[in-house]
Amino acid sequence: MTDSPRIGMNLALAAADDVAWHRDQRLAARLLDALEPGGLWFDFALMSLDNEDDEPLDRARLARAAADGVAAIALRSASGQAAASITTHGILVNLRLRTPPLGRRGKRILDGIIAWAGAAAGAAGDRARVESGAVYPIDVSYPARRPPLEHPLVRFGTLVDLLGLDWSRQSLPRAAQAIASAPLPAGATRTRDGDMVVLRWVDDPGDPAELARGCMRQEDWWAAQVDARPRPGWNAAGDRCIVPTGLEPRAPFTLFDAAEGVGYRAVVVMPDGALDGATWQELAQLAAMRRLDDGTPVNRVRLVVPVRDSAIAIAERARERGIDAVVYRGDDDVLWNVMPEGEWRPPGGGEAPGSPRPTSPRGRAGGGGKRGGGGRRR
Repeated sequence: MTDSPRIGMNLALAAADDVAWHRDQRLAARLLDALEPGGLWFDFALMSLDNEDDEPLDRARLARAAADGVAAIALRSASGQAAASITTHGILVNLRLRTPPLGRRGKRILDGIIAWAGAAAGAAGDRARVESGAVYPIDVSYPARRPPLEHPLVRFGTLVDLLGLDWSRQSLPRAAQAIASAPLPAGATRTRDGDMVVLRWVDDPGDPAELARGCMRQEDWWAAQVDARPRPGWNAAGDRCIVPTGLEPRAPFTLFDAAEGVGYRAVVVMPDGALDGATWQELAQLAAMRRLDDGTPVNRVRLVVPVRDSAIAIAERARERGIDAVVYRGDDDVLWNVMPEGEWRPPGGGEAPGSPRPTSPRGRAGGGGKRGGGGRRR
């Protein structure tokens, strides 16, 4: 668990001459120089090239390495502590702060990163335009939208969106209109820096609870502005796909996935909520089973019902008795879980009851973990 999340940043620029542009050493040098006004600078004693051992690099050599897209560079903050690493890969820049942005210092760091993104975009002049980018949380958890969404322009669950308005108008005109003028929720701000529009969803990333609220703010606003779609493996109702490795009849289950150690028991839910084909006591005993008679491990037990409404009707009761999931078979012959693991807001968004809380990274629900998300990354 963590109460001091880290943050990262990426920025993508579009150019007609991508290869020639990103190998321009003079541009790389300007990008490096642009860090200093934001309170970050390069520590030339802590740099590595092509995964070699740390070695000092002079600025000219570093610019050449950055232009070749192979430099991994350590940064120092004003405190003198190692603060971040930044890697340039052609037209994409990634930055990950190693130390958490605490208190008032967090706001200054976020201000500095945004200022650097603007300087990096301006350094390209007429040769490239901002596509998109984001400042995102790395160690934070919050109730995510269900289903999680994706869109070619947006990385859902971020602290700041960096968007090239001119590029968006040409490629995604509806999104461009939202970027430029759609009303923002309370707590969010919009600023313009040349061709780049900055949508800021949280003011101080040092407050984990506000950070989580900002990520939810961002997800819900974008979901209302663009034609986002559920991530692969989800349907629009918020159910998650289950793909068994291989199923075969095996008592006492209807079907058994030996590779995963998962038993499936088919039941029918009657109109009054009663079960046909099993009792709750029998199902609780199945859920407690750890091995079949031949010693095969049983890791989880799931119920299979004919229709989604039946799965919803008994899912909570089944979970209370140790059942891993209640699934139904869709039109495409895929199994769908109506209660996927994780902390989710109701389908369609909206805040879950209670205050969001920082916890360990959650994979993709939330932006940061795994970062857990859709968005334009290369």
